[in-house]
Amino acid sequence: MDKPVRRTVYEFGGFRVDAHQRLLLLTATGRPLPLSSRAFDLLLFFLEHPGELLDKPTLMAAVWPKVVVEENNLNQHIFALRRVLGERPEEHRFIVTVPGRGYRFVAAVLPVPDVSGEALGIQSAAATRRFPRLPLVAATAGAVLLAAGFAWWHRQTMQLDASPTPPLSAVAMLAGKAGPLNPKSIAVLPFLDLSEKKDEGFFADGMTEEITSLLSQVPDLRVSARTSAFYFKDHSMPVGQIGNALGAASVLEGSVRKAGALIRVTVQLIRTDTGYHVWSASYERRPDDLFATQTEIARAVVSHLQASLVAEDSLRDPLSSNSKARSLYLTAGMGLRSETRAGLHGALTQLQAAVAEDPQFARAWALLAFARLQSTTYDDMPAAEVRPLVTQAIERALAIDPTLADAHAMKSQLLWSDWNIRDALTEAHRALDSDPNNVGALLILAQLEELCGHYDESIRLSREVVRRDPLSASTYEQLGQTLWFAGREQDAIETFQTALTLNPRAAFYHYQLAVVQLTAGDAKAALNSVEQGRDEEESAILRPVMLDALGQHAEAEKEQQIAEKRFGGGTACHDLAIFYARRGDADHAMPLLEQCYRNHDFFLPLLKGDPLFRRLQPNPIFQAMIRRFDIPE
Repeated sequence: MDKPVRRTVYEFGGFRVDAHQRLLLLTATGRPLPLSSRAFDLLLFFLEHPGELLDKPTLMAAVWPKVVVEENNLNQHIFALRRVLGERPEEHRFIVTVPGRGYRFVAAVLPVPDVSGEALGIQSAAATRRFPRLPLVAATAGAVLLAAGFAWWHRQTMQLDASPTPPLSAVAMLAGKAGPLNPKSIAVLPFLDLSEKKDEGFFADGMTEEITSLLSQVPDLRVSARTSAFYFKDHSMPVGQIGNALGAASVLEGSVRKAGALIRVTVQLIRTDTGYHVWSASYERRPDDLFATQTEIARAVVSHLQASLVAEDSLRDPLSSNSKARSLYLTAGMGLRSETRAGLHGALTQLQAAVAEDPQFARAWALLAFARLQSTTYDDMPAAEVRPLVTQAIERALAIDPTLADAHAMKSQLLWSDWNIRDALTEAHRALDSDPNNVGALLILAQLEELCGHYDESIRLSREVVRRDPLSASTYEQLGQTLWFAGREQDAIETFQTALTLNPRAAFYHYQLAVVQLTAGDAKAALNSVEQGRDEEESAILRPVMLDALGQHAEAEKEQQIAEKRFGGGTACHDLAIFYARRGDADHAMPLLEQCYRNHDFFLPLLKGDPLFRRLQPNPIFQAMIRRFDIPE
């Protein structure tokens, strides 16, 4: 008998680190937390030297051996690590900064050698509990920020709490706020795995996703996004409250049970206002016959909801008819949702095997594009090398299925990353022409319309995103920003407060709320929101802005200079420019914005309508920069 794999495990302050699988987990639940490769190396080095004063050259040599890097890179990874651990700068629970000397890891560290993955509650990357914030292209309609924007998305995620599942109380509070329910609206709740060994969870999730995808093809049927519907996989709530929380007049529940060579599927369609079971059915089929079963279920649901009847041959199989390729695809999706390096590497292998097994599997090509892109987050490959591979996979997916909405959405985001706004708009519209329920495409189009200054249309699209994905805090971010750009500051404040209700420890939303409060004229509330955030860098950059608005000019200038010295030269140049933009000081603001331009800041075209930069609008140099982006009117 083979001996179990030996690995070193560390425990500290409610966290557990598996050095062999390179996983950071919550001790209580075994849930993996997102951490970049460099940040993990940094944490591991701290754990190997607990209590020791480690100067910056030592840390940089440990994390970037034989590579010359700027000190700011270390600072950014320290901040990212603190965010994931949920450490406020003033708490000093884990990492203490010793001014002028370095850092010290002060938490009690318990080395736990010779612990197996099974003892950790980790059977494999595919079996790791899903991290619900990860948006998957092709695996779910809830793809939020894709392609070249993924780096920004990951940075935002690192600023958010590592456990962003909304509290049940917050979801209950949302119940009834969606307004009158559209009778042609439905949520497909996660199918239950009733197999004897409970080992068909990925198959049950696949059934849920495929039926959701089929229903999404019906033009006048509003289908809740997977990200919100899957909240109820782990949270119990009466069906009426589920319907109100999701804004769905009906829910489809189901279960799968594998028995020998057959799979038994049971479904029931339920009205959320009365709890009445409108329709139910059971099927026993071979795995190769499941698409016909899913199509039959979808058509029955459409008929009972009196939505547009669609020809059976127009319902496209969301996955592959090749059962092996389908299984590889579903397993890869679970690995990606674990948001771990092991999960990513497993997913890349599985997706490459899936497209080798079925070269015409368009969705696998699209998901492979996303997985390849995600590898840049773990520093596995430089972005410049990954980009052609991502583009190739997207084009392959579209060559196979020119109507694949997720691929068009990702291509739209790639074009946007090139500041090709016109063609990005075209691709976003193509995605929605194919799938009107595609939340990712709706969100991208809302962002592009906002960028163009079409605020009414952006608000309409953003509200549609919220209606389809109401339990995802990030959907409220886009709505809040557009309301802010449109001058509806009080509505924006309430929207960001809702996002914080769904994700109470989200530092990023505190900062979003702060800048809206600032432009609304309440600098005191804005400073309070900044101080509630837990991101050391962002707090240090925004505090001078708020202090300046409060009339504390000398202190503001002093803190601004400190912030520029600490964070200048990196990705913070846009935020550092806010201080000067609010003063109308183009001489100091424009060099920072030019640096953003040289860095090809993905969101720089949003300067056109950004309320924080309105005092620079009359400046001809600022206007010349805006014209470089060729933004459609």
